[in-house]
Amino acid sequence: MPSPRISILPDGTGFAGFDARPLLAGPATAAERDATVAHGALPAGDLPRVVVLAAEQLAAPPLGADLYVVPAAALPPHAPMAALKRLKRAVAPAPVAGPPSVDGAYDRSPVDALLFEPASDAEATAWAALRAGVRAEGRPVVLHVTAPCDADTVVAAVDAGAAAAVFDSGEAERDAALLADVLEAERRRLDDAPLITVAVCNRNGARDLEECFSSLTAVEYPRFETLLLDDGSTDDSVAVGRRHGVEVVELGTVGLGGARNAAIEHARGEVIAFLDGDAMGEPQWLTRLWRLHDRLRPGAVGGPNLPVANPNWQERAIAGGPGTAMPIVRADGRCTHIAGCNLSVRTDVARATMFDPDIVYGDDLIFCYRILDAGHDLLLHPTAIIRHHRRRSFKAYVRQMRNYGRWADIVHEGYGNRLVDIPIELTVLERLDPRRPHPCFVGPQAEQRYSLAAAPLANGFPGKVLALTLALGVALAPLALLGRRGRAWALTVAAALLGQFAYVAARTPAQQEGASLPGRVANRLLTAATWYGGPFAVAVGRRMPPPDTAPAAPPAPATAEEPAAVD
Repeated sequence: MPSPRISILPDGTGFAGFDARPLLAGPATAAERDATVAHGALPAGDLPRVVVLAAEQLAAPPLGADLYVVPAAALPPHAPMAALKRLKRAVAPAPVAGPPSVDGAYDRSPVDALLFEPASDAEATAWAALRAGVRAEGRPVVLHVTAPCDADTVVAAVDAGAAAAVFDSGEAERDAALLADVLEAERRRLDDAPLITVAVCNRNGARDLEECFSSLTAVEYPRFETLLLDDGSTDDSVAVGRRHGVEVVELGTVGLGGARNAAIEHARGEVIAFLDGDAMGEPQWLTRLWRLHDRLRPGAVGGPNLPVANPNWQERAIAGGPGTAMPIVRADGRCTHIAGCNLSVRTDVARATMFDPDIVYGDDLIFCYRILDAGHDLLLHPTAIIRHHRRRSFKAYVRQMRNYGRWADIVHEGYGNRLVDIPIELTVLERLDPRRPHPCFVGPQAEQRYSLAAAPLANGFPGKVLALTLALGVALAPLALLGRRGRAWALTVAAALLGQFAYVAARTPAQQEGASLPGRVANRLLTAATWYGGPFAVAVGRRMPPPDTAPAAPPAPATAEEPAAVD
């Protein structure tokens, strides 16, 4: 049996094995392949072998395909997920694309890629792709075309994150013609792409800027400029920027919000993409951001920020802890917050909004609130990925979390806490539900819309259980001592504490790629500790004297000819 020529990329954004981006194919019938080659869509031999399975083929699928597609109609009404698991074992290692599970808030389908179908028009199909990407939990999404549609509808799905399209209308000639039209549209998709300004705001980050600027040389978007907005650095940051040929704007000490406002003032691009100096853009990062901007015209588009590949042992543990900056995403792809480390904004919207330079922690949050108040959408592109360093030491992490707590009330003053619009109060049994997925810190982080509200470890749950256990232990201590049950009491309390820590360690999203067995054990224990220490540091910060500042009123809109002034 030939090996499959398709594999899923490690970050879950798409498929590897073919040069076509995205993967476009019809079923592996001889007529379909011949018709597609005849239309000039792909040279002979370059089409992946795709099998769309019927119900009667699930038990004994034809072997040797590159990708197996299972429509919802082919699944049995009883135990459909079990049927998919059996199919995966039978055709491994070839990937299987299938429908999401139909029950529950979380997707439990065992497929490697999630199927969705075109909607009534191109814009509605783009929204369908966004919904699928949010639900996919780090897996590629595949458009399954079973009825006539135009090429722009397929391209719209790709604009919103679809990794592949499978043409399966049953008419080989029509599918082949559509495939050829889509490939031609994809080749011309960036012909009229506008200038984008990549804004890197920095203070004393010279050691990370080398990686940051080097990553931008591999970005495949055809037209972008890079600005380094330097916030009074005393290291070699300015020299690093000039060595890489980027435009350097030396600002003195103005703070992060002030630096971001300077980027808005100096930008010449139609879109401004903010990238932290300790982050790296992936090759398709700007292309994916712009395509969603161009398709749905939101005010801002963000994407996942994933941990770097080879962090030190402390950063590796912190990467799995609470406090990671991330977008907060609803089920349809709309956001209530996009993290500033991977935030792209239309320049006209940015100039009408501006950052609050007096806010040190949370300026991006207030910026997003202002964009929402102006009537614009914030959208997540599930595959517009950057790699972002977390804090490199526990000391720096605790200081960051304490400052988050100290600034929390000021950031929400006048705006209200609108980060999450789903229930955040869960019962103990709901939190301990074994079917509840772990928080997702790999792949496109599509599970983020649950991570702050419904994940089993969120909202300081481990610390609250710890406090409750200790309180009960202290309350029962006199009774235990009076009844000469001190030893049994101590063992019971110790077992309860050890058991809950073991649960947290088992559920924590530890980052363990490439680590040895002892390293994985140590990392998981350290990551579990951050789920106690991080919320505790936030609580300490909230009880500290608040910073002597308040959110400024939104500025008057500025025009492109007359940029908003920077304080």
